[in-house]
Amino acid sequence: TGALTVALCNSMDRLQGSGHRFSPEAEAEYVSLHKELREMTETVIGLLYQNTPDAIKLARRQKQHLSERLAQYENDHIQRISKGLCIPDIGLMYLELLEEIRKISRHLTNITDRAGNFYKSIGKTYVESGITLDINA
Repeated sequence: TGALTVALCNSMDRLQGSGHRFSPEAEAEYVSLHKELREMTETVIGLLYQNTPDAIKLARRQKQHLSERLAQYENDHIQRISKGLCIPDIGLMYLELLEEIRKISRHLTNITDRAGNFYKSIGKTYVESGITLDINA
């Protein structure tokens, strides 16, 4: 997931270096997706600390919602490109960002799917050793 996060940051750096910006619609979509991805990440990290069926269900719901949003925003963006409402090169960068977010969410889903009894003791182990696990960091 770290390499994918770097790819996401590199895409944003390329955008900034181009001197262009996303359309207001694409920018709002990206901000929304980033927020959802962060919430899903916090939920999945929390699973490693305190694994509960409710937390696993929440992570899966978040993944489903994020997947639906990605598909919707991708379709919306393709329509913007076809109508000539954005610069094609910048439009491709946006589609690349959507794909990187999709990949990160898949990695988080893999963690969720594997978050079984093995992870239940991690929180206790960290607390006993004096290390705190802050999922908001």
